[in-house]
Amino acid sequence: MDEKEFVIYNTELFKKIAPRYKWLDFIASRCRITFCKFTGSVNSLKILDVATGTGKQAFAFAKRGAEVMGVDLSEDMLQFARQNNSFKNVDFRLANGTKLPFEDKKFDLTTMSFALHCMTEKVREDTLAEMKRVTKDKGRVSFIDYHKPKKGLGVLIYKGLAKLETPLYKKFLDTDFDETLQKTGLRKVRHKKIFFGTMQMISCEFD
Repeated sequence: MDEKEFVIYNTELFKKIAPRYKWLDFIASRCRITFCKFTGSVNSLKILDVATGTGKQAFAFAKRGAEVMGVDLSEDMLQFARQNNSFKNVDFRLANGTKLPFEDKKFDLTTMSFALHCMTEKVREDTLAEMKRVTKDKGRVSFIDYHKPKKGLGVLIYKGLAKLETPLYKKFLDTDFDETLQKTGLRKVRHKKIFFGTMQMISCEFD
């Protein structure tokens, strides 16, 4: 699947999912708060939330005093984000993560939540490179997404999610994400697994 095919695939996928996504947002709400705590104090920071979806992660950061720009490839998802936006310090924009419409080194913190697993490997690498480009020197690039557990209850949860998620979910979890980060010049400085090892939070810096 090339980038053009991916854009069509993604647009059609979330056109179908968008009306039901509020239930997934409800399930993930606790994780979004946990991710905010993981990233540390964000008061007065300029944050770019890539693949923002319905904007719930952007709202969580805005509630903590950040100035947030949320971007997404799906206009259907952004409609929900705009309709539910009660914050003056949040804005949303239609944009492709592989071609972010922002100048270099604009944001203090660039984030992505639960979107890496929806991308092909090439799109993922290009998006990471763009996230790095628009982040200020000594800024951070941070993620929360799925992780493949090796034992216990997490394995059962992983198998259950595999039945619900797209085929890209398993492909992502079978990919060496550390190697992907290295390719794009991102250096992992914090890493924490949560929810029985089925999810992970990563914070990166770069030279």
